[in-house]
Amino acid sequence: MKNFNNYFTLFVIICASVSDFAECATIKSEVLSNYMERGLNEAIINFIEDFKKQMPCGVPALGIPVLVPLEVKDGFQFNVNVPHLINLDISTHDMLIDGLNDFDIKSIDIKLLQFQVDFSVRFNKINAKGLYDISGDLVKIFPIDRKGPFELTVRGGQIDGFAKIKPKEEYIELTDFKIKVLIDQLESNVEHVFPGLLLNLLFNRILEAALPDFFQSNQQQVTEYIESLLLPEANRLLDGVTVSDILDMINGAQNSTVLDNKCDF
Repeated sequence: MKNFNNYFTLFVIICASVSDFAECATIKSEVLSNYMERGLNEAIINFIEDFKKQMPCGVPALGIPVLVPLEVKDGFQFNVNVPHLINLDISTHDMLIDGLNDFDIKSIDIKLLQFQVDFSVRFNKINAKGLYDISGDLVKIFPIDRKGPFELTVRGGQIDGFAKIKPKEEYIELTDFKIKVLIDQLESNVEHVFPGLLLNLLFNRILEAALPDFFQSNQQQVTEYIESLLLPEANRLLDGVTVSDILDMINGAQNSTVLDNKCDF
């Protein structure tokens, strides 16, 4: 009620300075949109902060598994091509990813009329370990066809992007998702790429130098790959969810038992 009174007072003050009703109505719409957007921005930030605490437990009520650490059995398949340096087809499996909740929100900007949210997130440390299969070549000289264990640690980075939804009958779906990923520092320990320790160490040092540059130079390819992974899964979770459901969950997160921060293990 307090928020409504604040908005109504602001609306009366603004309309008192104009004489045209249509202009007043336009101002009312703009003020309401801006006011709601600022309120939603704050509410979403609070919700994400609560969700971070819940990530080690998952959210069984929403079908969301434990996310810290996150088990990825089937892994990922992708190609890393840095001209004159590396050209690798990489697949991973039996992965364990830790640190997905170790991030800070730089900004959240809701655009109600566009059904879009812009975001900027700074992550601190993410660690991934598992098994790999690699085939390709290194500096166009050394052919590679190997498999074994790996561990990668990303120390510092940033994700900027936006997500867009649209109504689908009475429900919603995620229609667009674009991000830009920057990595500050990478630590790599990929074992058994080469039989000799020295060559294996050289490979890891090259990988540490190449991957951050790859993310920066191939943003469209990275975005398309991440979008292909996240869009289907996000829409699976959104199946049967309405805008009102999301707003109720965001606004009521602090009083909800959905995010109870209690793990049953």
